[in-house]
Amino acid sequence: MSNNNLKIVTWLWNGNRGYRAWHADLLAKMFKKYLTIPHEFICVNSMRGQKFDERYVTELVMPDAAKELGRYPSPEGERFPDCYRRLWMFSDEAAEYFGNSRIMLIDLDAVLVGNIDHLITDYTAPFVGWRPLGAFERGGIRNRIGGGLYLMDSGVHREVYHDFTGYGSMVEAREAGYRGSDQAWLSYKLFDKIEIFDDDVGIYRTNDFRDERHKDFPKDACLIHFNGGYKPWARENRGHWVDFHLSAIQKEFSE
Repeated sequence: MSNNNLKIVTWLWNGNRGYRAWHADLLAKMFKKYLTIPHEFICVNSMRGQKFDERYVTELVMPDAAKELGRYPSPEGERFPDCYRRLWMFSDEAAEYFGNSRIMLIDLDAVLVGNIDHLITDYTAPFVGWRPLGAFERGGIRNRIGGGLYLMDSGVHREVYHDFTGYGSMVEAREAGYRGSDQAWLSYKLFDKIEIFDDDVGIYRTNDFRDERHKDFPKDACLIHFNGGYKPWARENRGHWVDFHLSAIQKEFSE
């Protein structure tokens, strides 16, 4: 599929992470800086009263079908986000909304630190998943994908949405050894059917350089995930690389 209709999609809802519209604005600015391919940045939002910077972000009011999926809690417990609503991306309704688009779904707490054009141009399979370095290993087989980053052609793998039955599917994925909410179901349904981003493309988690994460990021990094409760804008990051990096982004795009 052509990249001429590229959509970057992130999600915002009233969960336990304290996200707000300005986090989407900031991420959109990073894409503006580090992705030269023409694209539209979309935030699927269910929080009333949140105002996005319309110069960078298109708001999509969260569809009712996605909100319905949001009633299922994470089987990992209350400390973990319940992300089943993102399975809506594989619905007929989403396929109709996005049309003939190439989509990159991304977590709201990701930080871009370098050009990511290659993540789009070098991977053209209908679905491309991200397998975190050193994470999700079971029996030496890294047979899981993360829920916070993937590429897809609109309308592919609709079985991910249509086969999800709620608690029964949650148990099914967990009994198969998969952990998390939407990422468990994605891994269970798709792992052996899809392409995976190569390990050396510059995608990291902060856990990959835990001991050094306040000093600098890996030189070959282009995209860094802040999984768990450790967030890029956290007070503990004041004076460290992520603080300087995000401040520079804000300054570059300030009026």
